[in-house]
Amino acid sequence: MATKEEILRELYPEDLFHYADGLTLGEAEVLQETRRLIEKHLRPVINEYWEAPDFPFEEFYAVAKGAQIMNNPKLFEGREGNYKPSELYIAFLYLELARFDASIATFFTVHGGLCYNTILLGGDERQQKEFLPKLAAFDWQGCFALTEPLSGSDIAGGLATTAERVGDKWILNGEKRWIGGSDTADVVPVFARDVADGKVKCFIV
Repeated sequence: MATKEEILRELYPEDLFHYADGLTLGEAEVLQETRRLIEKHLRPVINEYWEAPDFPFEEFYAVAKGAQIMNNPKLFEGREGNYKPSELYIAFLYLELARFDASIATFFTVHGGLCYNTILLGGDERQQKEFLPKLAAFDWQGCFALTEPLSGSDIAGGLATTAERVGDKWILNGEKRWIGGSDTADVVPVFARDVADGKVKCFIV
């Protein structure tokens, strides 16, 4: 079995400031496996998808699920009970994906960053238990609906999408724009302004 230092020399010879030294052995092993699976599944087909244009869902999930990039037990050694791997690991995971292909990295940024973190930071315990494990396992795909056509991402005063409580339901009404992954996502956190109190709230759709 390779040591952490050997894996890091293989993966990041350009890391002159030794940022990767802060990774655990388990994190380094997951990153190494991620790169191996990228080369196996995504490298042979990525140019075809650029020409299509389309997204290689099957090949991406072969990488994400194969290496368990969000929920591998190796990522939580000494961090038991956490829903999210360390921020340093996540940074190097983004590096692995982006150095291969910017669109692959963007897809993960939306799913594992914007959607996942919104529920992690803003969801209650029931919502976290219901949604986060499925998102981390890539059984569900997530995206993020904040930006609007007339005001961008201005939640201070420009957010026009409304939310109204009617009985035991919430009615959302408005427009969103540039919601990457919205046509295939299973879970969409949608930001809207509550008509009752004027406050911006987030709704898992």
